Amino acid sequence: METLVRITYDQIYARLRNEVFYSLRELKDAVRVQLDAFNHKLMQREKYSRYQRFLDMEKPLLKPLPETLYVIKHHATRKISFNYHFKLQEDGHQYSVPATYIGKQLTAVYDTHTVEIYDGLERLLVYQRVYGKGYTTLAEHMPSTHKAYLEQKAMDSAYFLRAAERIGPHTRQYMDGVLKSRPYQEQAYEACRGILRFAQKVSIGPGRLELACQRGLRGENFSYRTIDNILQNNQDKLELIDPPTQTVLFSIIHENLRGPESYQ
Repeated sequence: METLVRITYDQIYARLRNEVFYSLRELKDAVRVQLDAFNHKLMQREKYSRYQRFLDMEKPLLKPLPETLYVIKHHATRKISFNYHFKLQEDGHQYSVPATYIGKQLTAVYDTHTVEIYDGLERLLVYQRVYGKGYTTLAEHMPSTHKAYLEQKAMDSAYFLRAAERIGPHTRQYMDGVLKSRPYQEQAYEACRGILRFAQKVSIGPGRLELACQRGLRGENFSYRTIDNILQNNQDKLELIDPPTQTVLFSIIHENLRGPESYQ
């Protein structure tokens, strides 16, 4: 490697050191001229040049380039939770798998374009990669066996609404909004569980959670992160002030005053 650096310096750089170039293209063209001249010059103690040696000895051994560009593959392993989705942590996006794989360890092999999900060496699914949080769900991944599993675990939409109602009316109303904010309610179960867990924390409890949901209902974003942000920033402890309402200061009705219909 050091020899090549020395040859490049002596045969290319040294010959161009006094030249002035006004663009990168001019510099590249000048380097190409010096490089070709060096490769076509006879080697010391040999009757052939480096270029001729390439044609006679090296080129016949070269194989054609692959038809497709090399793509770097990444791997991620995850246990499938009860929402039957594989979450690609790098993007925050979740891809559905058959509900029969709940509780099993699966592997995702992904690149810039596709996400392949494997069970051992068996490829189960291929998805187009989606950048950004959300769900890619296939309806056929929700068989009746999955519903039976949820009923057995007593975790369905009715369960979450009942649990939220025991905390307070605002929590129940907010929980209902979370469930309705997803194309499939099962996709919201993980967020619902997270919200309910706030009530079990000593530093929060049911009271603060109810106040946080009351404040969360003022917005249009129903998610675990919304409630988490409210609690983290102690916004639940702030007084709720109703927005001011517009009032009519005065109203004059007179036969000589024309209304808006007169200007149509």
